[in-house]
Amino acid sequence: MFRKTEEYITNELQAPIEDYQLLENMNRATIGKYSDMRQIAQNLAVSTTDLSVKFQALVPLMQQIDEISDTVDKLEAAAYKLDAYSIALENRVKSVLQRKTHM
Repeated sequence: MFRKTEEYITNELQAPIEDYQLLENMNRATIGKYSDMRQIAQNLAVSTTDLSVKFQALVPLMQQIDEISDTVDKLEAAAYKLDAYSIALENRVKSVLQRKTHM
């Protein structure tokens, strides 16, 4: 009878022990996952900082590109005006030459 009682108590105590062991294993796995996630987050923070520094270094170059683009637009407008003026001048010259040839 003592043996049966001992087996019963042992089995009753074994279930919570197994539950605690499972919980401990789950906690260890969770610690590992959180550690991995922390490392990934740190790497992302470093990468984000690096990208921010690189972007800040590009800001003056982007401003120069914008200025060059504005200058090109102004130059293009000036070229169109010059083209229109040269066409008008050419027409005047042709007109004057035609008048001289008819005289």
